[in-house]
Amino acid sequence: MAASAFPADEVEGSVPARFARVAAARGDALAIAGDRGRLTYRELDRRSDALAAAILGAGGPHDVPVAVHAEAPATTILAMLATWKAGRCCFPLDPTLPAGRREAVLGDAEAGLVVSDGAPPFDVDARPVIRLDTLALDAEAPPRRPDIGPDTLACLLYT
Repeated sequence: MAASAFPADEVEGSVPARFARVAAARGDALAIAGDRGRLTYRELDRRSDALAAAILGAGGPHDVPVAVHAEAPATTILAMLATWKAGRCCFPLDPTLPAGRREAVLGDAEAGLVVSDGAPPFDVDARPVIRLDTLALDAEAPPRRPDIGPDTLACLLYT
């Protein structure tokens, strides 16, 4: 077996732990640029901490996926990072799917929470919804990091 080009702690660590190192080293560097603005690593770190706190505050079982429904790719990245910081499985929900298909995969995935950049244009079937357009993402949120191990499911994709 060939040796890895990366140190073991980077390969075996979590995405949030690796992102924290990058954000600390490159805080003012551009992390995301999109139609809805630009974020530095420091801003992305702070906003994803705030959203992770909201996800943890919503409760629910640790092993239940969090659906992410966002129109902007940058918002999807923010929500995915926050979901991982909360130690939860991220389930990106394609906003271009017809509403009926989104409802079907949402139910099939058994997502316990929906993170959306606005009011979801489909039935969320009484699941709690965190709306990013009403959440104060610029507020300082002390990071509360659950244990994330190599067996923690990171992402669920429907194709």
